[in-house]
Amino acid sequence: MLIILHSCSNKKDAKLLTESDLKLNGEERLSSIPTEKNSWKSYIHWYCFPSSKLKIETYLSEGKEFPVINVKFHHMSFNISAYSDVPIDTKKLIRKWKNSIDYENNGETCFYMAQMYSESAAKEYSFDFYVEKIKSLKGSWELKED
Repeated sequence: MLIILHSCSNKKDAKLLTESDLKLNGEERLSSIPTEKNSWKSYIHWYCFPSSKLKIETYLSEGKEFPVINVKFHHMSFNISAYSDVPIDTKKLIRKWKNSIDYENNGETCFYMAQMYSESAAKEYSFDFYVEKIKSLKGSWELKED
């Protein structure tokens, strides 16, 4: 089950997202192998959250540490991570993410991201996302920078 959060078009978001940002919404970004029994596609969109709901953490996978932004919002959990074919400098990425999230002004932070498929996500109310861009009034970050 893929979910849709509020579209980033309210007055608060209007300060953050430009018309060119919003034009990026809806591109196909992730998908299964077409021959799989339960094939799926995921489209990338801007999603915005109150910065007070964001928490940057790390998790271990296959002996490596990876950064993740956890969001608790409307009785759901969102796990936002960056994927790269090259090794990620976790400390550097966390520092860049912190510089892109508006914690000080209780502002909103917007994420340009696509949901990763999980059969158990809907039951657990926990959803995983792949992020390409972060934007707030404090700053911004893009995956292609790292």
